[in-house]
Amino acid sequence: MPTPEPTLPQIQQAITDLLRTEQLATLATIDSAGLPSASAMHIAADGLIAYMHTFQYNRKHTHMQQNSRPGTPQP
Repeated sequence: MPTPEPTLPQIQQAITDLLRTEQLATLATIDSAGLPSASAMHIAADGLIAYMHTFQYNRKHTHMQQNSRPGTPQP
């Protein structure tokens, strides 16, 4: 018998638990040529919201500014 799919609350709880225990994450961005770039970053979380800090003079910040999507918070 197949395993049932997890419910949305179960998925949210699993993500919250993961964010509560992890201190590092990888942020992937896309440069102006459409190429990916990945950076390891320290994270902090409040429930399902993850916080990351970066400086304005690095490529991560530049990529996020160049390739923002509607509904994405801007610094």
